[in-house]
Amino acid sequence: MSENYYKTLFNMSGKTAVVSGGVGILGKVFCEALAEHGANIAIVDINAKDVGCFAARLAKKYGIRCSGIQCDITLPSSVAEMVDVVCEEHGKIDILVNNAAWKSDDLESYFAPYEDYDYDQWRKIMAVNVEGMFLLSQKIGSCMIK
Repeated sequence: MSENYYKTLFNMSGKTAVVSGGVGILGKVFCEALAEHGANIAIVDINAKDVGCFAARLAKKYGIRCSGIQCDITLPSSVAEMVDVVCEEHGKIDILVNNAAWKSDDLESYFAPYEDYDYDQWRKIMAVNVEGMFLLSQKIGSCMIK
């Protein structure tokens, strides 16, 4: 099947996607795929410098509306502010790619045996990997059903 067949089948023109962890390894690939199929994208990441640069590059390359928004997904106020910005800049949200995740800067402690695992490290990881996904799903889901 031709490339045009898939671009037609997965046409996302006029749709707005929010991709959390958008400048991470997988996030960049997800953003590129969405952009290639015509979606406008709000790239969300804690890394303010890289998120803006990547958004500008995708907008130029694919001719889409693309914004880079710094957000700490562990903070309800940061998530609420990000969603307000996305809705203001893009008008709506159709797609959430809830991709942000964190493993730790200290791989030795990250892979420590369960009985030795540091509780503070556990809380930091869960704050992003579980609570952050909850906050994004809750706030963006509420926006989607309005």
